[in-house]
Amino acid sequence: MLHLKNDKKILRFINDNIFAEPLEESDFNRVTRDEKINLDKNNEYQVAMQIKKKLRVVKFCDRLYSYDGKCYRDDNFKHIVAREIAGQKMHYINEILGQIDIHIEPIEEPSKGWGIKFKNGYLHDGQWYGGLDYQEFTPYYIDINYKPEAEPVPTVDQFLEDLTESDKDYRDVILETIAHCLITNIHVKRNYHFQRVTFIIGGGGNGKGTLLIIFRTLLGTNNVSSISLDRIMDERYLCSILVKLANCGDDIEDKTIDTEKMKMLKNLSAYDVISFRELYKKSKNEAPIASYIFSTNHL
Repeated sequence: MLHLKNDKKILRFINDNIFAEPLEESDFNRVTRDEKINLDKNNEYQVAMQIKKKLRVVKFCDRLYSYDGKCYRDDNFKHIVAREIAGQKMHYINEILGQIDIHIEPIEEPSKGWGIKFKNGYLHDGQWYGGLDYQEFTPYYIDINYKPEAEPVPTVDQFLEDLTESDKDYRDVILETIAHCLITNIHVKRNYHFQRVTFIIGGGGNGKGTLLIIFRTLLGTNNVSSISLDRIMDERYLCSILVKLANCGDDIEDKTIDTEKMKMLKNLSAYDVISFRELYKKSKNEAPIASYIFSTNHL
């Protein structure tokens, strides 16, 4: 059955609706990925294409993603490929990786941006599609259930009251900032009213750090970079902002933001195209979609 185009959907239906005791998610993923790669009499290209098909490999933003049964990931691609051809020498593994990379055409971001997959649905361009097990490519996955009908949590409400000192406008800014992170349509973010950098201001121990932890937890740590303002000009760190929903930078030092950093902040918050260069790679021009959030004791 694994040769069929919609094999995962068929197996998912069987598991969820026919089995008296459905497999656990981890067992289901292991079983559905258990197709062996045939190395006998196949050259490197053929093996690479087998792996590409099995792992549903996609190239976006010069990165290779594979599907793990739940979402697309790019954080462990080399290890996953090496596991598929375990026992082979390093030069063979590197050849397979090279064949996959060179033979996969990069895909372009949709005009309205990528959707965001949740455990129980899919958010795209402001619309929520509940109950949908979305399996097409998106680089964004948040490992929580979205519940529109969820009741307010008193502990969270009290935290926001304490942090904002009951300032409703400040509270609204925090909630708007979370919503801003969930916008992946760059044309919307380029609108003047959506161009922003959020600074969370307050003395030490007032909850700023906790708020950033909440942001990271809500959005998923895989969707958030942590570049401080001091490192925003360093290309070794700046590349980590790519394909993220947000960048949460901890306490800004009590000193003037120089002209170059201010210019970079302006370009980032306007969602301009910027030159990036990852280590050992050629430079490329990209417009990162992340929202920018920094905490500071001073303004």
